[in-house]
Amino acid sequence: YRIVDINPAAAAIHGYEREELLGRPIRCFVSSWVYRGLEQVERRLQRRKALKARIDSCTKDGRVRHLRVHVSRLKLEGTNCYLINFSDCTAEKTGQRQLRRYTQALRKANIELTRSAAEIRRAAEEKSNFLAHISHELRSPLTAIIGYAEMIDEALSEPKNVQGPESQPKTAEAAKIIYRNGEYLLQLINDFLDLSKLEAGRLNVERVAVSPMALAAEVCDLLRARAERRGLKLELAVDGPIPRTIQTDPLRLRQILINLVDNAIKFTHQGGVTITLAVENSAGGNPRMAFRVSDTGIGIAAEQLSTLFRPFAQAATSTSRKFGGTGLGLAISRRLAELLGGTIEVESEPGQGSTFTVIVAAGRLDDVRLLSPEEALATRGGLVGSESKRRFARLEGRVLLAEDSPDNRRLIRTILEKAGLEVIEATDGRKAVALVAENRQTPFDLVLMDLQMPHMSGIEAMQRIRALAYEKPIVALTATTTGDIRRRCFDVGCNDFLTKPIRREYLLEKVATYLTIGNGEPVAGGVG
Repeated sequence: YRIVDINPAAAAIHGYEREELLGRPIRCFVSSWVYRGLEQVERRLQRRKALKARIDSCTKDGRVRHLRVHVSRLKLEGTNCYLINFSDCTAEKTGQRQLRRYTQALRKANIELTRSAAEIRRAAEEKSNFLAHISHELRSPLTAIIGYAEMIDEALSEPKNVQGPESQPKTAEAAKIIYRNGEYLLQLINDFLDLSKLEAGRLNVERVAVSPMALAAEVCDLLRARAERRGLKLELAVDGPIPRTIQTDPLRLRQILINLVDNAIKFTHQGGVTITLAVENSAGGNPRMAFRVSDTGIGIAAEQLSTLFRPFAQAATSTSRKFGGTGLGLAISRRLAELLGGTIEVESEPGQGSTFTVIVAAGRLDDVRLLSPEEALATRGGLVGSESKRRFARLEGRVLLAEDSPDNRRLIRTILEKAGLEVIEATDGRKAVALVAENRQTPFDLVLMDLQMPHMSGIEAMQRIRALAYEKPIVALTATTTGDIRRRCFDVGCNDFLTKPIRREYLLEKVATYLTIGNGEPVAGGVG
C-alpha cells in the first residue's frame, strides 16, 4: 500500500513535507499492527462503503500520534484506492489517559481519606471516652481528699471532752487516705506532663552508669508491700551473666519498671510477679539489657494487644472500669523505652498471665564486669533495702523562704522548724531581695526560692540576690523542671532544685545537704 496523494496538513501532523511521502509505503508512518490489519479493513470495506476507527501512527521523529480515521474506497484512474480522512486526537487521548490516572489517584485518595476519617473518629471517640474517664479518675480521689479533710477538721474542732478514744485512730486513718489519694493525683498529673512532652518531642534522657540489678531490686523493695497486701510474691531472677552497670537513664528506666510491675500486681489475684534480668544482643551486635516482668494474672486477649500501647485506648474498656487507671502508663512506657534505644514487647494469653519485656540499649560493655546470676542476686547490686520512714538529724541555721502561697509557706515552715531551723518568710521576690539586703551582716544560711511569684519572679530575685554578693546556697522551688528553666536558674546562680509538690522527706534531705547538723532527737521524714 503506497501513498498516492496526501495533503500538506496530514503530512505536517507526522512531521513530513508532502513531497517526502508521495509514493512511499503507508507503513512508514503507521504501526506494524495497523499495517497488518489493512487486509482485514479491505475485507470489511467490501461489505460497507466506509469504516471508522482509531489508530496509532508514528511521526518522522518517532513520536506516537493518536488518530481518528474515516476510510472509504474509491477508484482513481481505474485503480482501486482508499481515501483516508483523519484527525489528530492525541491531546484528547492523552487527556483521557491523564483523567483515568487522576480518577484512580482520586479513588485511592478517597479510600485513604475514608480510612483517615475513620481513624480520626476512632481517636476522637477514644479521647472523648478518655476525658469522661479521667474526670472520674480525678474526681474520685478529690472526693476522698476533701471528704476526709472535712472529717479531720470536724474531729479536731470538737471539744476535748467530746472526743472519744476512737477519734485519734480515725484521724490517723483519714490522713493516710488523703496522702494515698494525693499520691494518685500526682501520678496522673505526671503522666499527662510526660505524654505531652513525648508528643512534643521535648522529653530528654541521659546516659549514666547504673546497676541494672540494683535498680530492679529498688523497684521490688518499693512495690513489695503492695504485692504482699494482695497475697502475692514479688521476686527477682537473673537469666545468665549480666553486666554490673549499663549506660542508661535510671529515672526513666525506673519509671518504666514501676509502671509494669504495678500493673502486674494490679491484674494478678494469686501467684506472683517476677522480674527477670538478661542480656540480649541486637542484630547489629550492640548489647541490650532486658527486664522481663512476668505475672500469673488474668492475661490479655489477642484483640486487645493491638491497642495496648495506644494512648487513650483503655478508657472505655471494662478492664479500666474494673481495675482503674487511665491507660497512659503503657503508652508512655513504650515511648520512654524507645528513647532509651529499645522497646517493650508483650506475650500474653487470657487466664495464663502476661510477660512484658523492657529492652534498652546497654551501651559499651567492653570494660564492664559481668556478674553471675548467683552473685547478682546475692549482692542485689549493692542496694540496701529502703525504709518506709527515714529519720533525719536535727539541723541548725537560718532559712529564707520565698513563696507566695500561704498554705505552702505554712507547710514548709512547719517542717523546717520541727527540724530545728529558724525560718523567715517572704511573700514575693521583691521582699526576698529586700530581706537579703537587710541581713548582710548575718546572712541567711539558705534561701528557698519559688520561681513563680507576683511583683518579681524567682529567677529575677535570684539574680538580684547574687548581685548583693550573697554566696550561700539558693534552692529553687518549682513545679516545672524543664531543661530551659534549669539552665536559666543556673545562669543566675541557683544551686539546686526541689520539685513541687514538696515532700517532707525530700525537703529535709535537700536542706540537710547545705546546712550543718545540730544536736537533739532525729526528725522523722516521709509518711508510713
